Amino acid sequence: MEIEHFEQWIGQDVLDVDGEKVGKLEEIYFRGPDAVFGEVKPGLVARKRLMVPLGGASVSRDFVRLDVRQDALLQENKGGAGLDLSDLAALGEHYGAAYAFDSGKIESATVRAQRLAAAEEAARRAAELEAHAGETEQASRDAAARAAEADRASADAAEAHRAAADEADAARERTEGGA
Repeated sequence: MEIEHFEQWIGQDVLDVDGEKVGKLEEIYFRGPDAVFGEVKPGLVARKRLMVPLGGASVSRDFVRLDVRQDALLQENKGGAGLDLSDLAALGEHYGAAYAFDSGKIESATVRAQRLAAAEEAARRAAELEAHAGETEQASRDAAARAAEADRASADAAEAHRAAADEADAARERTEGGA
């Protein structure tokens, strides 16, 4: 299913291909950029969940419509969220080879959002550090320029001191030589 920001549909009603309400979308599982499964809670107090294929699903403003009938959906009774290896095996067995994945290739919308938020924070921090490094580098260049100016002023002062000493010596020689 290629829908940008599909995770925004969490909490929406889920309908089967006939328009019958299946439940509320609780979680979405991705394989790379593609949403492949949805976790649906069929009732308010139900501990069971339905694992639904999102391939061929469509969305409207108010609901997600699956491409399968409600009676063909895989029901999990163990409760709890997330997919483990046995869940993935059951999904592949129930829905066929197109839905057979290993756990390293499936990521929930919640985990994905956390990973993306961490990546954004890392990028923000890196930009901050680069800006600080640039400021530090500029301050270092400014300090080096001020040090070079101080060295030139010191050299000029030393030269002026030598010139004044030479002039004083010459004046003394003139006065001593004329006396």
